[in-house]
Amino acid sequence: MDPTKQLHGFTCGVDDLVILPHYDIRRKEELEGDDVGEEAHCDFVKFKRGEIGPLELQLEIEKAISSNKEAATAALDMKMKNKLANKGSQFNKELLLKGLLKPFPRNCIALMTITGAKGSTVNFQQISSYLGQQELEGKRVPRMVSGKTLPCFPPWDCASRAGGYVSDRFLSGLRPQEYYFHCMAGREGLVDTAVKTSRSGYLQRCLIKNLESLKVCYDYTVRDADGSIIQFYYGEDGVDVHRTSFLKNFKALKNNQATICQKLRHGCKPNSYIEKLPDGLEEKVKHFWEKRTKKLEKKLGKLVKKEEMVKQLKEEEADFLELVGQKYFSSLADSGEPVGVLAGQSVGEPSTQMTLNTFHLAGRGEMNVTLGIPRLQEILMTASEAIKTPILTCPFLGWKSKNDAQSLLAKVKKITVADMIESMEVKLLPLSIYNHQVSQLYKLTVKLKKHDFVSSEDCEYTLKFVFLRELEDAIESHLALLSKINGIQNFKTSSGSVDSDETEENASSTRHEEEMLDDDDDEDEDERTEDLSSDTQKRKQQTTDEMDYDDDENEDEAETTAEIEDEKSEQTDEIDNGDEEEIGDRGNEEQTSKLQSTEEDISNTKSSKSKTKTTVKQNKKKERRSKKDSDRCVFVDVEGLHFEVHFRFVNEPHILLAQVAQKTAKKVYIKNSGKIDQCRMVKYEVTENTVMWDEYQTKQQSQDSDSAYWALKAAGVDFGTFWEMQDDLDVTRIYTNNIRAMLNTYGVEAARASILREVKTVFGIYGVEIDFRHLSLIADFMTHTGGYQPMSRHGSISESLSPFLKMSFETASKFIVEAAAHGLTDNLETPSSRICLGLPVKMGTGCFDIMQKLDI
Repeated sequence: MDPTKQLHGFTCGVDDLVILPHYDIRRKEELEGDDVGEEAHCDFVKFKRGEIGPLELQLEIEKAISSNKEAATAALDMKMKNKLANKGSQFNKELLLKGLLKPFPRNCIALMTITGAKGSTVNFQQISSYLGQQELEGKRVPRMVSGKTLPCFPPWDCASRAGGYVSDRFLSGLRPQEYYFHCMAGREGLVDTAVKTSRSGYLQRCLIKNLESLKVCYDYTVRDADGSIIQFYYGEDGVDVHRTSFLKNFKALKNNQATICQKLRHGCKPNSYIEKLPDGLEEKVKHFWEKRTKKLEKKLGKLVKKEEMVKQLKEEEADFLELVGQKYFSSLADSGEPVGVLAGQSVGEPSTQMTLNTFHLAGRGEMNVTLGIPRLQEILMTASEAIKTPILTCPFLGWKSKNDAQSLLAKVKKITVADMIESMEVKLLPLSIYNHQVSQLYKLTVKLKKHDFVSSEDCEYTLKFVFLRELEDAIESHLALLSKINGIQNFKTSSGSVDSDETEENASSTRHEEEMLDDDDDEDEDERTEDLSSDTQKRKQQTTDEMDYDDDENEDEAETTAEIEDEKSEQTDEIDNGDEEEIGDRGNEEQTSKLQSTEEDISNTKSSKSKTKTTVKQNKKKERRSKKDSDRCVFVDVEGLHFEVHFRFVNEPHILLAQVAQKTAKKVYIKNSGKIDQCRMVKYEVTENTVMWDEYQTKQQSQDSDSAYWALKAAGVDFGTFWEMQDDLDVTRIYTNNIRAMLNTYGVEAARASILREVKTVFGIYGVEIDFRHLSLIADFMTHTGGYQPMSRHGSISESLSPFLKMSFETASKFIVEAAAHGLTDNLETPSSRICLGLPVKMGTGCFDIMQKLDI
């Protein structure tokens, strides 16, 4: 029989998916037994299970979620996810290994997933075991206004099934509700994949165009086309990534010593041309030989004398060190290797697999973290100064109990007026006489709770001055909004009372226009289908592309200028109404001059955007205060934790004062810690690299689980606040995911390390590991000028010496005009410029020239 012929066909059938009957019973018990939903929901509203009835529990959950909305929903989702993550996961591993009707080697689906040919254990689990939690945008299935996820569930149902946890499997089918949830998650994944392809493609293009000129030179340095050194050794050790597979596997090297010697030295014994191995490698080899010596001593101790054995080992060790050295030198990257393009591809290719935008990790509560392609764009493409989710982490000094850590956390936490409100009451007197005017009187009474870290003086001061002022501003802006809405409605009614003839004419004309537009649209569609590559289509595509590129750059500027114009128009309107406002001519001049100055600042500098915004807002507030009646607030009383204020309204619409006061209370801080918004306490991940590792291991054995190495995790970046707590915090281990903040505070080396760490974290969540050499090259390239440059046309490409490289990337016309105006020349060193002229690229075998032809 021919041994090359395959005897068994590879076929996946239903019998591969079926699990043994007793395992199936266990699976049902595990998944459909005790529901953890009630326990998690009771924990969420600070009750123990059984202490509160189902109706009271639903009421408490509704209160908590309606008062805090997104933050409360995220916290509840986190609790549920953590509880459900453990449910069935251990049993599932055992099930897919031992519980199958056909065991592993004969089971084709198990064979396919375990060997890594196609599919994963998740696919196998969903077919044979259960589907698990369905997620939308990193959260559980959202509730409707009624508090239901689907109409068939009761409102605020705490069962895990109602939140999208599917205990069914594909083998035995899904119930309608589960099918609906699964379709929701599936649709999101589909849309996400379609949207992500363009983003990941653009990210990869940006990386490759920026890194394309980097190559390994003959002196082992990595240089750009202009000769600037990016790395002194490629990847810090000079080793080619493709040749690293057996470099650290010393056992395999030793076993194949003869073969390797034959290959490397053409059959000769390795001679001693290697003087010294690179740092770090020698220590690893010695460590390996120490272990080997102990084993050999036991085996050969009886047969051979100790002296002879040591001598033999020394000879072996010398030979082996030479072998490792030779292996290292043969693994070095070749000169001319286009390492930049390789690095770009190795980061760009896995980014196409990313589906998540944002992600909640256990222990972070509702502190959201940007991940996936948006995070890669932040780090690599835009090098943003203000990132979406900045996080600052700092561990406590030494081993702390949970209570100690929580008391320290309370020092940093921001406390708003809303956090301290116990009750709020609004009374309305519809008719009251004040200054001979009939008016409405609103009485707002607020009762506050006691707080350990807030003094009564601070509380009184905040309520009397800051809170009251903000509340007055909020009332004025709310009234302005109501008047605008009222104005729109009046305009609608007045426009409705036009002559019937005119309306008929208008209606006929609009109908005619709509028909025309519809015809045009149909024609356009026909044209597109007939000729996809028409000039108009190309032009449209180009304009949309250019808009996409320019959006990021001009967004902030446009926002700022639009805001200023709005502010200016509002203020000029207010100034025009001289009868209503008590502002003098001098005040008007000051206002206009301030606006002009802010506009000039914006046109001059981009960096002062935030300052101009704040000044304009302050101007607007001043305007409002001068505009409103000086006697809006007629009575204020603050006694300890009791606050009462009366507001007077004349001929103004009715407002919901309690809602306005609640919103304002969330914005006003009694105790504030710089730019830090939220603060959480998390367990610090102690690794073997840290000094605390030995202490951590001993403490973990001796102490109770309540004590640990805790860390503060804060949303926002404010090093000063943490530095002030240096008696309690280990400020030498402070870290933020905002790379620009690390650069400005700790310098360029810290920024480089942060880039490496952040990119690694993004890929780590998907289980993708990128070689350190690729990441270090990207990080070094972005920081080699001493700053932090983005991989876009505003970053390192703008400083390139090659006009052709700039033109072939983006906005060609801009760079052509610039090159022509300044008389720039291209020395044809970059790959793009050589491809433009049809020359071979100076990479690999094209990176050297033959200076003299020799007759041989």
